[in-house]
Amino acid sequence: MRKMKFKKRSIFIIISILLLSSIFGTSTDISAKTSSKKTVYGGKLIIVGDSRTRNMCKWVKTNDIETRFVSKPGKGYDWFISEGAAEATSIAESGDTILVWLGVNDYDMFSLYSKYKKAPWELYTEAINKLAKTDWAKCKVCVAGVGYVDRGRIINYYGKDNRSNISSITNRLPINGIKGFNTYLKTKLDSNITWINTTSVIGIKASDNSTSSNLWLKRSNGLYDGLHYNKKTTQKIYDYFAKTVLELNAR
Repeated sequence: MRKMKFKKRSIFIIISILLLSSIFGTSTDISAKTSSKKTVYGGKLIIVGDSRTRNMCKWVKTNDIETRFVSKPGKGYDWFISEGAAEATSIAESGDTILVWLGVNDYDMFSLYSKYKKAPWELYTEAINKLAKTDWAKCKVCVAGVGYVDRGRIINYYGKDNRSNISSITNRLPINGIKGFNTYLKTKLDSNITWINTTSVIGIKASDNSTSSNLWLKRSNGLYDGLHYNKKTTQKIYDYFAKTVLELNAR
């Protein structure tokens, strides 16, 4: 009888852990979407990112290029160097394209500077430049600029003022918001790495004080969070990524 109770309790605990892992995203997600068509030029596209990339994997249709997604919600540089980059390397083959879309969670994070004595943009560029010369040398490497946010909607939904397009949140690092981070990132990347500007396709300018609700993910309480793009916007971003990569491979 005791053995039966112990067994049931053990099964309950295991199921609970699995459910919690699913809800809170405690592991890196590597997901694939295979195109119905063969990629015309080059190999597959591997996108490395955070929750925006996780949503992209869940929602988008990939019609022209085989795509893999390596993602972990809420993460940034530390996850990238400890897990994300290695996971991308493990599935990459010669001729593939690896696209990094990270930074929205730690572009202005002073704790990174405290830990490494370098600003977040320096850490990202150094890591990506090194990978492009070593583990990813047989692949094409792209970096997409961090997509802008709606600061007012973020404050309204999350109750925190923790992201901005043009101003520093912490005032402890010399950076003018996401725009400043993107500028630093773009100028410090090696010339063989392709920069993808997301501003025009998303349709938000850094100076915009408010944005259309049509861009954002609507939450269960009816609010738009100002951080995560909705399905339509996410599909547009993916299509732009794929188009850029296909054009790059056709050269």
